[in-house]
Amino acid sequence: RERPTPSDKWTTSLEVNSGSDGSSRWIQVQGASSSDFCACVRGTFLFEERCKACTEGANCPGSNQLEVLPGYFSTREAPGELFHCNAIGHCPGGEPGTCAEGRDP
Repeated sequence: RERPTPSDKWTTSLEVNSGSDGSSRWIQVQGASSSDFCACVRGTFLFEERCKACTEGANCPGSNQLEVLPGYFSTREAPGELFHCNAIGHCPGGEPGTCAEGRDP
């Protein structure tokens, strides 16, 4: 793999248990033994093989995940393009592409 540039923001990460409450966190490790360890850091998410900055209306806890916040919508095809919903109840948040029951994405 090519060496990442500062703008790529990817890292080799590993999920570890961090407390007795079952919570976990991602730590950076050197030298991946598997592609499963390649992940984006907190505040970024993986899209088109690059770590992209999390934008307003989303939560990016790390490990390539993007969660859309309630009141916002994004498609599965372009998860980083978030739209503010006029009626918050129409956009419950969650995975990109999620709409309120009875509404089309």
